[in-house]
Amino acid sequence: MDDIQALIDAALKLETEGNEQAAIDAFKALLDQYPDHPLVVFEMAGAYDFAGREAEALPYYQRALRLGLPEDQMKYLYVQMGSTQRNLGL
Repeated sequence: MDDIQALIDAALKLETEGNEQAAIDAFKALLDQYPDHPLVVFEMAGAYDFAGREAEALPYYQRALRLGLPEDQMKYLYVQMGSTQRNLGL
């Protein structure tokens, strides 16, 4: 898990540096390695969301919900997914 978290952190750093597409690409690569890892799926959603691409984010949020995030992450999923749905007019 620590190795995955380090890779997630590196991709998140790209976001905070304003490199949204690079972050999306990094999370896509992580999804290729860990397709059913709920945190990777959730962060993929967040990367699309952060880039203003809510329609692409929503299916990843829904998938992360189905896969089951750790309890401490669920509140973030609900807030972010709800915001995305609101922005999409759902």
